[in-house]
Amino acid sequence: MFFKLKSKVIFRNYISFGYITDTRNFGYKPIDSSNNHIGDKIISESGAVFISVLGRTPQSLKKLAKTIKVRYKDVDIKKIEYDAKEFYRMLEKDGFIVSGKTLQECNENDIRFSYSISEPEIIKKNFFPVPEKSTQDFLEEHFQGKPQLTNLHIEITSKCNEMCIHCYIPHDYKLGFIEPDLFYNVLEQCKNMRLLHLTISGGEPMLHKDFCDFLKKCREYDFSVNILSNLTLLKDEIISEMKKNSLLGVQVSLYSMNPNIHDEITQVKGSFEKTKNSILKLIENDIPLQISCPIMIQNKNCYDDVINWAKKHHLHVGDDYGDA
Repeated sequence: MFFKLKSKVIFRNYISFGYITDTRNFGYKPIDSSNNHIGDKIISESGAVFISVLGRTPQSLKKLAKTIKVRYKDVDIKKIEYDAKEFYRMLEKDGFIVSGKTLQECNENDIRFSYSISEPEIIKKNFFPVPEKSTQDFLEEHFQGKPQLTNLHIEITSKCNEMCIHCYIPHDYKLGFIEPDLFYNVLEQCKNMRLLHLTISGGEPMLHKDFCDFLKKCREYDFSVNILSNLTLLKDEIISEMKKNSLLGVQVSLYSMNPNIHDEITQVKGSFEKTKNSILKLIENDIPLQISCPIMIQNKNCYDDVINWAKKHHLHVGDDYGDA
């Protein structure tokens, strides 16, 4: 038997307990997807050990049991295998992990994000003892009311290849790039703090020469990632790395379906076609995406065309009147 974490699930081990959650607070979904959420749970100390050995790729029950036995040297391996299987079955029924008789079947049972298929309905059952308190209450009590960082926004460059008329930062001031060593140091601190989610932005983040390497390191640390970009610099190399992180999503600004109006706002001729084509590439590659369409004088009479185009492609749009 093989087991793995579901692609849209994050786990953090706090040693004395574990925390497992879906990405409902961070990820983007197709506009016609279900509103079912897996939710989150507090896991016991021993349960956290059993979950911590699971990863993004399937592992056999025997291999998982051997890894767990390193922590419980005096426990018979057969007992560990039995307990692990029972515990993983409960987690699977609650929607956090998937299993399969073979490695291939396990991967196939993890239904990843796609614009072409509907999200399966999650039948919620409580396979854990009824908690005495909610996860929020538990965490507040554990940390004694001290706020804990779960999200971080990192601007990796102030430089931008567009000059949007509504941007409040003078273009001549957009010159800085974060040093790679500093970025990796911040990620290491985030890992130690058991952070869940990162937002990476600019300027235009794809202008940073180490952008792809930054995404790779975020994936290795198992962070949920949101990228804010105009997508005019999207390359196949970047798409390839994005596809490897099932916890990654993108937000892009599209101001109008009229190229002249969009380009008037960005002050870069041809930017509309580049952004639109990149959006279509991300859809083609099943990379979660949301469009942002701030409303201003230039597009106040045509922003609804963006909303209609997005709906046609099963995308959410955030505008000044809310999400469409």
